[in-house]
Amino acid sequence: MKAKIFTLLFGCAMISFGSMAQNFETFTIDGALTIGAIRSTGTVEVVVPADFDLTKCMVHYDLDAAAGVEIDAATPFVNNSVVNLSDTMTIKMKSTAVPAGKDVVITVKKLNSASEFPFSVGFTGTAPNTTASWNSSTIGWAFAGIDTGQAQVARYGTSGVSFIVGFPAIPAEGVFSVDYNLWSVTSKDKNDPSIIYDYKDKANSDFVVQASVDGLAWRTLVQYTATSNPTLKASPTPTPTAPIFSHKLEIGEKFVKWVYVTRDGINVNVDDITVRQGVLTAINDMELAAVAVYPNPVQGTLHLTSEKEISKVMLYSLDGQQVMQVNQPSTNGLDVQHLVKGIYLVKVVFDDQTVYTTKVTKK
Repeated sequence: MKAKIFTLLFGCAMISFGSMAQNFETFTIDGALTIGAIRSTGTVEVVVPADFDLTKCMVHYDLDAAAGVEIDAATPFVNNSVVNLSDTMTIKMKSTAVPAGKDVVITVKKLNSASEFPFSVGFTGTAPNTTASWNSSTIGWAFAGIDTGQAQVARYGTSGVSFIVGFPAIPAEGVFSVDYNLWSVTSKDKNDPSIIYDYKDKANSDFVVQASVDGLAWRTLVQYTATSNPTLKASPTPTPTAPIFSHKLEIGEKFVKWVYVTRDGINVNVDDITVRQGVLTAINDMELAAVAVYPNPVQGTLHLTSEKEISKVMLYSLDGQQVMQVNQPSTNGLDVQHLVKGIYLVKVVFDDQTVYTTKVTKK
C-alpha cells in the first residue's frame, strides 16, 4: 500500500503501519475483548464490544527491539497512551533490519451480540456461512487472527488467535450452556514425513475456552493441553469425529471466547457453536473411539456405527424440539430426507445408558 492511513468505516477501525507485523511483539487496547492477534501476513486484529468508544483507546504495545524497530518521530504513536481512533492518522515506522515500505493493517472489530437464545454459528464454506463473510453488520460473533482461507471452519494457525461470541446475559432462571466442536489437525515431521504429530504430541500446546460477564474478567471453562483430560483429537476437515463439548454458563455471562494461547506446531479448528438453554451430556474419549455418525452434512440417510449396542437415537432442532426418535436403529441407517435444512443435535443413547451427542447438518 502506498498510503499509510487510519480509517474508521462502519465500526471497523484500521491502522496501517509501514512495517511487517513481526515488528509488534504485543498489541493491546484496554477494554478490548481480545488481545491483538499478530500474524506474519501483515495484519493485527483486536475485537471490542459494540459500544466501545473508539475516541478514547488506551493502547499498549511492545516493539521488536531485536529488529531495531521504532516509530518514526515524525508521526509519533505513543505507547501506554490514549489514542483517538476515529481520526485519520499516518504512522511511519523505521527499522534497522526490516525493509521499508511494508504495511501492517491493525483492525479493531466491533462485536454485535446476538439478541436472543438459542444463538448458533456454523460454517459450511459457502457464503454467507464462511469465516471470511464477517463484516461490521455480523451478529453474534467476531474473531482476531482466524485463518479465513479455511472458510468452512474457524481455523487457528498461530498463537494469540481468538474467536468470540456475544449473546444476551444468562438469566437467573433455567440452565444455559455453550456447545461446540473443537478438534486438531495433524502435522508431519519436517525431517521425516512418515512421522505424524497431533495435539497431544506437542508439549507446549495450550488452548482455553473462557466466559465473561463484562469482557474484562474471564472465567476459564476448560483448558486443553497435551496432557489434559480431555485433550484435543485430530480429525479430518471439515467433518470432525470429535465430540460436541458442552459447558454450563453462569448467571450474567454474555461472552464466550476460544483462545489459542500457545500453538506448538499444530492447527486447531472450532465450529458448530450454540448457546442455548439446557446442557449436553458428552461421552469420554474411550467411548468416542467406538462411535461414528456420518455423512455430515447429510441429505438422505444418516448412518451410525458403534462397538456398543445402541438403545435409541433422537434428533433435536436447535430450539430444543425433538423432531425424530428411532429405537434400536437398524444397520441401514436413519432416513432423514424429510427434515428441513438446518443443524440438528443427534443424541445417541446406548444400552448401558451412556450418551453421545453430536451435531449434523441437513442439506
